Amino acid sequence: SSVGTLATISSLETPRPGLMVIRASGAQRFRITSSDQLRHGLWIADVERLDADMAVAIPDDLQGTSQALANLIESLKQKAASPDQLPIQEPWQLQDCGWVANRWCELLPLPVALKQRLMELDNPLVRLELVSDVLARTGIAG
Repeated sequence: SSVGTLATISSLETPRPGLMVIRASGAQRFRITSSDQLRHGLWIADVERLDADMAVAIPDDLQGTSQALANLIESLKQKAASPDQLPIQEPWQLQDCGWVANRWCELLPLPVALKQRLMELDNPLVRLELVSDVLARTGIAG
C-alpha cells in the first residue's frame, strides 16, 4: 500500500540477546509518492504527509460503538498494572469519529489488509460506520 503512518519509538529494551521489546506510537499518516530499493536491500521513499482527520462528532446511531470502546478501556484499566501498559493512551477522544474508529482498528483482530484499507479512508465518519458494522457482525456492539 502507498499509505503509512510515521511512528515514534518511546522505549526500546533488549531483555535477552535476539529479543527486542519496542513501544511505539503512531503519529501522522503519509502517502508514498516514489520509492526505490537500494542495492543492499534498503527501501527509501519520498512521501507527502497527509492531513489529520477532521474532528467529526459521533452521530447518535454510532454512540454504541463509542460506548463499547469506553467499556473496553475501563475493563483494560482495571486489569493493567499501570496506565502505561494500556494499549490505548490518554487523552481519550470518545466523541470523535476518527479517534474511535482508529482505536477499534488497532484493537480488533482483523486481517492486516482490511485494517490498512480502513485506515486509508479519508472520511472518519465512513471509517467509523464500517468499523461499527464489523462490531455488530461480531456481537461486540450493536
